[in-house]
Amino acid sequence: FMLLPGGRPTILLSSSDTSCMHIENLEQDVRGSITLGHTDPGPLTRRLRTSSGRPLLPRTTLIGTLHQIPPRQMEYVHKRLQKMLWGSEATKTTFPFIEEPQLLNRAYAMNVSDIRFIDGTGKAHDVDKSAVDSAYTDPLAPLLSSLLMTQTSPQSRQRLAMFCAAYLGQSLQDAYLIGADRRGFMVGGVQ
Repeated sequence: FMLLPGGRPTILLSSSDTSCMHIENLEQDVRGSITLGHTDPGPLTRRLRTSSGRPLLPRTTLIGTLHQIPPRQMEYVHKRLQKMLWGSEATKTTFPFIEEPQLLNRAYAMNVSDIRFIDGTGKAHDVDKSAVDSAYTDPLAPLLSSLLMTQTSPQSRQRLAMFCAAYLGQSLQDAYLIGADRRGFMVGGVQ
């Protein structure tokens, strides 16, 4: 998934993953949705399920129609993807088509008709569709998955709990980094 200039959501399908069913489904029906959120560290998700019975992680769902980007425009999509993802080693592992463009065999642009934000309590909020038009990729986005995974060690979680105690006045048994962007970070904790 990526945003093209102008905030148009684009779904990338690689021949190296199990996207064949998605391609078959899109050939039958162009309506679709995609749920976006942060990459959930495994230990955090397990801990949230243990403490609450279900994870309460914020997410956004985009609903609309998808149209395949013509093959002649795929070179442009590939160049935008390279620019967006910077080419770090972690990125190359997650997105092998960065260095091997032939693996990126299809991309679909989404015409968004509806947007819903689900907050940490599970409550749904409608989002103004024009917000997508002004959206851009946060500079930390390509590194977020790696960043979140490096913060799952007991020592990192203990430091986050100490941060919450010192700066927020919250005493926690455990704390997880659950999101970050250029403006700050989000910590989830267990009391």
